Amino acid sequence: MLILYHKISTIKIKLTRLLAYILMNIVQITDLHIVKDKEGKINNFNTFQAASEVVKHVAKHQKNIDYLILTGDISDDGTPESYENLREILSPVEQKVFVMPGNHDSLENLNNFRNSISKDNKFLIEDSEWIIFMFDTKKHNSPNGQLKSDEIESCIHMIDKNPQKNVIMFLHHHPIMIGSASMDKMIIENAYLLLDIVKNNGRVKGVFWGHIHNVYESKLNQALLLSTPSTCFQSLPKSKTFTIDGNAKPGYRVIRLNEAGLVSTEVVRI
Repeated sequence: MLILYHKISTIKIKLTRLLAYILMNIVQITDLHIVKDKEGKINNFNTFQAASEVVKHVAKHQKNIDYLILTGDISDDGTPESYENLREILSPVEQKVFVMPGNHDSLENLNNFRNSISKDNKFLIEDSEWIIFMFDTKKHNSPNGQLKSDEIESCIHMIDKNPQKNVIMFLHHHPIMIGSASMDKMIIENAYLLLDIVKNNGRVKGVFWGHIHNVYESKLNQALLLSTPSTCFQSLPKSKTFTIDGNAKPGYRVIRLNEAGLVSTEVVRI
């Protein structure tokens, strides 16, 4: 009887966690690679048109989202015009938008755009149950990623200060090796700083990034480690050189955070 009761109790706990109220819905899009010319193409993709189609799909099919987070390589050429093109692309979306830099972005022009759409430029979202960190991994004059020590310190401080809250993180560059010789050269060089936080804290539930133009899935401690496909061209996973995957479609990631501290997520291809 004790064993039966234990099994029933365990099932009830699992059902309670699965049915827990969704506190936050987030869409991540990444690697738009917009250029100055709206007709411009990269790897035979009109990146303006491709990003527009993804955002229109989000606006139509993800009406209950709270935030749209763009995780870098917004622009491919870094021009002011490319970020003005982004303004047009985002016009169907009413929710708050966060725009993070990638290695292709111009920090000056991206920050000018961010200042024009929001007075609150913190790469941080916080509510009663969750903390969301967005790290700037752009390294000056390099395609590689690099974490900033002040952002790591702020992250550790926020986690320590809020022991009741769960955490997810967004990056542009990948923090772990993905088995692709070409992309792993551009990994976050000091990724151990972030991975140590994940290893030592079970309240970190997810780390999400872009950059690699395909989907990679892993786990560390209690955290899902996941990449998100580009809004334009996709790369062949684990290729020795950067190779376009002609069979993979553009997409985005939906992330749901619930009150029980669980993350559910899916990639939507269009």
